[in-house]
Amino acid sequence: YDKLVDSLPKVGYRVANFHCQDSNRDGKTTKVYVTAAYNVRFRLQFIHDGLKQGGISREQILLWALSLGSTMEEAGHFSNITNTQDFWNFAMALMNRSGILKLQPWIARDIENHIKTFRLPFNYDQTDSDFDAIHIRRGDKLLDESKKEVNKYWKSRGHNHPPVNYIPFEHYLRYYVKDDCVSRGVKTINRDVYLATDDPIIVKEEIATLIKVNGTRDGTLLVDGCYSLKFHFHPTQSDSTAETFHIQHGGPKGDCVSRYERSIAALSDLIILTKSRTFIGEYNSNWGRLVRLMRISMDNCIKIEKGILGVNETVRIKDVRIAFGSEAPLPSGL
Repeated sequence: YDKLVDSLPKVGYRVANFHCQDSNRDGKTTKVYVTAAYNVRFRLQFIHDGLKQGGISREQILLWALSLGSTMEEAGHFSNITNTQDFWNFAMALMNRSGILKLQPWIARDIENHIKTFRLPFNYDQTDSDFDAIHIRRGDKLLDESKKEVNKYWKSRGHNHPPVNYIPFEHYLRYYVKDDCVSRGVKTINRDVYLATDDPIIVKEEIATLIKVNGTRDGTLLVDGCYSLKFHFHPTQSDSTAETFHIQHGGPKGDCVSRYERSIAALSDLIILTKSRTFIGEYNSNWGRLVRLMRISMDNCIKIEKGILGVNETVRIKDVRIAFGSEAPLPSGL
């Protein structure tokens, strides 16, 4: 990739397009824009800074919206949005609808086949899924990026020196409250909860400890006298090896097969997180931010056509709850 990019002409802040000719089909020429994560971030940072400084015109925003697959009515609405967070939410909804952010077909296929082996007791691939998901990111994040939040959490509980270097799993469950049972007029609400984590052994120990105190006969955890939660992990995290899926874990970097398998396992977790009814995580994690972005969709677009310009009525964000840290997401890709 680096050799390819270095060989291409630069146009301002980005690499220029180049052309590929398809010799296997009809010889059609396709314009290709080669990029990588840092290029995308640089481009989005450029747009973000331009919006703050007033350096991007309404006409440029209109053209960008149309290139993202919007209608003229949607593009007009998009160009009139003044709130930065609403702007990025609308842009992300357009990207998701247009399929700009999607997996290569063979990767999507391998993920689908991999998830089928899970034998999950719920349907993960529905528009309105019937399960919740929690993402618990520890690992190397605890060394620096999460350290401040961990210290803040334990200090709020009277510990000047944290007894452990992470925020306990129990804290992620605080959104499951008894008031929900009261408002619905029921004694118990049953929920399947998928857990994606790079620390499965410790998380399972935490769950086992909680179940000893507030467990039910069928092995579920009763939270706040209302929610009966049944937890599910990735199948390879069901034994003592409890694999994590970080790309740097496991075998040597040169072992492409092993790295690909770990990547498919990790992306399978990611897809399940995005499909859940409620997602609980945090924005300190790149995955937490990505999951939120992938849960944004266009909604009630007919209101745009009728000139009703309420962005909160035109963009839908599936339920996202923050376990700790800032509840304000960064702009897309940053």
